[in-house]
Amino acid sequence: MRQSAFESRKADAVRLNRPQAAAVLAQFYETSSYREWTLAAGAVMAYHFHAVVGVPGDPEPETLLRDLKSYAGRRLNREFGRRKWWTASGSTRKLPDEAAIAAAIRYVREQPACLALYVGEPWA
Repeated sequence: MRQSAFESRKADAVRLNRPQAAAVLAQFYETSSYREWTLAAGAVMAYHFHAVVGVPGDPEPETLLRDLKSYAGRRLNREFGRRKWWTASGSTRKLPDEAAIAAAIRYVREQPACLALYVGEPWA
């Protein structure tokens, strides 16, 4: 299965470096602020990221993922040259309660090989 996914990819895998990861995380914070979301935690690794975001209402998590990736990709294009930075999808889930939020923030904070990390205050 992994070999098949590797062979069917449309572009070489992107490996983010520290400056790129920092740009991604800064853009997550900016996008969250602009959208009036709360970025509670974010970790950017070489090949993927994790984010815990509080939002008003009950939007689909895929909408948040799309916006985070879209704006981060635009920033990466401006600062590091145009390319395809992200895959088409990603894993998303709604966090049902405060315990799940705390666990998710802890998970993000403890990511190994993290290139850029933000842990703010959980939303009220």
